[in-house]
Amino acid sequence: NQVLCPSVGWINNYHCYAFRRIHGGTDTETIRRYKGNSKVQKEIQGSLKMMSEECWIGPRTTTAIDSVFQPLYIGGSMVNAKSITLGDLFLLDEKDEMYLQYVHDFGDWWSHTICVTKYNDQAPPDTTVAHLLSGDGVCPPEDIGGVEMFSRRMSELTGRIDQNEEGVEGYGGSSRVADPSSERWWELMNKEVRGKHNGLIVIKSPTSFDLEAARTKLGNAIRHAKQKGGHENLNSTYTDFSTGLSNEFNDICKMISEEQKDPLKFCAVCDVTMALKVCGGCNSIAFCSREHQLEYWPKHKKECRRIKEERNKQES
Repeated sequence: NQVLCPSVGWINNYHCYAFRRIHGGTDTETIRRYKGNSKVQKEIQGSLKMMSEECWIGPRTTTAIDSVFQPLYIGGSMVNAKSITLGDLFLLDEKDEMYLQYVHDFGDWWSHTICVTKYNDQAPPDTTVAHLLSGDGVCPPEDIGGVEMFSRRMSELTGRIDQNEEGVEGYGGSSRVADPSSERWWELMNKEVRGKHNGLIVIKSPTSFDLEAARTKLGNAIRHAKQKGGHENLNSTYTDFSTGLSNEFNDICKMISEEQKDPLKFCAVCDVTMALKVCGGCNSIAFCSREHQLEYWPKHKKECRRIKEERNKQES
């Protein structure tokens, strides 16, 4: 989730999220085209059976406002995401690829199908735990109401359907075609797009994608101090409805200062805060990869041995 949110364009630590394994062998178009095919029907049944048996994986605790929908769509509990890795899920089937369903925001229910597979090409030299290869387009606004309402609002703003006067607070009466020069159009634009937490991203061209900007955002996200679970309700952001602009950054999302750093919560080489492994010798420092541990070892070995010797003396 810490990687996917900045890559897709969602706001991290704002909404609930959940993962589960799914069957990825048959897409929607194939199901429609071969509806009477027994092989396809068998795959559909296998997909439904797998989805009914697979448990959801997500945060152990959360105070995100959309958590009220968890009992309705997810169930009463989820497996703690901190205790399971992608490698653990791969070992269940020992296949070359795995499909996951990733849901962002239990209220709007933005469901993504993710194919996880091995990357055979060489990663860039500055890659740590995540690297964005490519992308296309922008993601919808947060809290717009899901796929159906997003489609409705975008159609209203682009004039493909009449605006629903009753859909915006303070307006009522008959519908009319969208007019960008009208106050009504800007009310809808500010409320449903520019006023959202990721509105500054959404107002770009729907087909545009700035790869370098997205990589920078991802790099910052995986180096942010991890927010403690159960504090998502603090991530409310200030929106100025006179301009329709929203400030998506708050105190929680700021980079960690040198004085605040906990050596067990960030990589000693690259400052990444996820997928960390603690040094087995001293248990006082962490790294995001074996390569970074080896790179830092010449600087750390004396301190590691000193801490280990002191611990052994205390235990004896």
